[in-house]
Amino acid sequence: MIFEPGPHLMIKFDMTHELAIPLKNIVGVYPRDKITPMPITDKFTLGMANLEGKVVPVENTMERYGYILGPEEETYIILLKTYLAEFGLLVPSKFNVVNISKKQIDQVLNTYDEKNYPNILEINIEGKNILILDLNIAYKYGAIDEQIKSYFAQSA
Repeated sequence: MIFEPGPHLMIKFDMTHELAIPLKNIVGVYPRDKITPMPITDKFTLGMANLEGKVVPVENTMERYGYILGPEEETYIILLKTYLAEFGLLVPSKFNVVNISKKQIDQVLNTYDEKNYPNILEINIEGKNILILDLNIAYKYGAIDEQIKSYFAQSA
């Protein structure tokens, strides 16, 4: 587990939870219209997209974690590079970047539940619960999704 300090893309999912993705794992941000729907996929897989010359699956992270889009809200695809592969996530257009310090990470490591949540670490910044993702360790397909869903369920 390596939760690194530095700039993170913040994605807000509800009034109390935000997801932080290290900027170093983001290859680019693209318009939603690049998605080609695919038959016989789960309800959270939107299809495939050709991003940076790579054909990657695109997942609807907003619907997966219960984010409700506003009627006029735009979405984008972020292309992520992980330990194993590259994939796209559909995210709301309202995101920002925050710098997470080593001190903020170190303060919560003593209560970190590595057994149940090896890819996510919760920190609190200005009253907001933020889950930092570690995409640089090996994980099974869907493992990070299960960790986030489980965490959101137990903290509700």
